[in-house]
Amino acid sequence: MVVEFVELGQVGPNPFQPRTVMEPAGVEVLAANILASAGSCPETLGMLQVPRGRRADDGRVQLAYGHRRLAAFRLLAGGGHSQYGRFPLELATLSDAEMAVIAWSENAVREDVSPMEEARFLRRIIDEFGWTGGQAAARLGMSVGTLSNTLRLVNLPAEIQEMVGDGAIPRARALALCSMMEHVDDAQLKRLADDAQWLASRAFKRRGMELRQ
Repeated sequence: MVVEFVELGQVGPNPFQPRTVMEPAGVEVLAANILASAGSCPETLGMLQVPRGRRADDGRVQLAYGHRRLAAFRLLAGGGHSQYGRFPLELATLSDAEMAVIAWSENAVREDVSPMEEARFLRRIIDEFGWTGGQAAARLGMSVGTLSNTLRLVNLPAEIQEMVGDGAIPRARALALCSMMEHVDDAQLKRLADDAQWLASRAFKRRGMELRQ
């Protein structure tokens, strides 16, 4: 493996990265760990695993994975540790489809990726690459049923999508709202979305059944 050092300003995210928000406290902890490991791993400035990226057409580097580590380097560089102004990584030849699959693999197990981020990512790659649901599920290592259910979230009204993205409505209740869409009007669906934030599970299901009758 050949490690190259690239100026931080020349490193950008994976264009298919589904996660739009990164938890600051976690980045701070990672930055402290990297700094503490610099003495034992001087060749990578404290990183135990070097991220991979590709050279874009404009000459900049797009990360395949390692976005939290990049954020940690930026935090350290901004805090006066000038040696972290360059980011070590391995450059490789990666297609858009490979970048998309890597982006999903990096984030699939993270708790800070919202259901809406997942749904929008899935919708985008299916549209962009012309994959069927089965092809996308196989490439991403998930079941067709899980993929299909997650995709349904992009059909929710924008206001409710925002509530799901903010974590006000959990995934299971968001999917229940998707199932109710064809049985209630927009105003009733919004009321159900408001109820989904505070009603107990049994009461929420009962409210949905009442509006469908």
